[in-house]
Amino acid sequence: MFDFTSMYQAENSCRLIERHGHRLLTALVGDSLLEPFWPLGTGCARGFFGGLDACWLMHSLHASSHKHGSTFTALEAIAERESIYRLLHHTTPENTSKDYASYTCDPHTRYPTLNTKLVSPVQVAHLVDTDNPSQLEEDLRTAMAKLRNNSGNLTSQKLIATGGINGVSEGKC
Repeated sequence: MFDFTSMYQAENSCRLIERHGHRLLTALVGDSLLEPFWPLGTGCARGFFGGLDACWLMHSLHASSHKHGSTFTALEAIAERESIYRLLHHTTPENTSKDYASYTCDPHTRYPTLNTKLVSPVQVAHLVDTDNPSQLEEDLRTAMAKLRNNSGNLTSQKLIATGGINGVSEGKC
């Protein structure tokens, strides 16, 4: 007999550690990310989706660090990954793309209703462990500026509602 009264899932899907300009990404996939619910038979598909989502994160992190003039920061890549992770638990055959042959690492090919801005970079700053806090603060300033440009003025109420900035005051942004 199996106990299906509780389910386990990771609090976050990834973490980035940066030392001396070198990045180490830790990303969970498969059952360690989201415990499968056997009666629904969704575990294998979600495991593959989680793996493809982690590949997309690596692609995005590479673009953020190697693309000259890139405006996509590591924090934005992690926020996008966490946004996708929030959707993973709710995936079923009914709400994913039926064009299986077109699936790639790009999550937009699998999740038709994907909102990659569900989690903000401000909310995932604690997932970056760096020996270069000034770069993290710069990435946060960039993210805050994008939020201001996309949604008008950022008030302290909006900042609090999104979880605030760990270690960075609103005045620094």
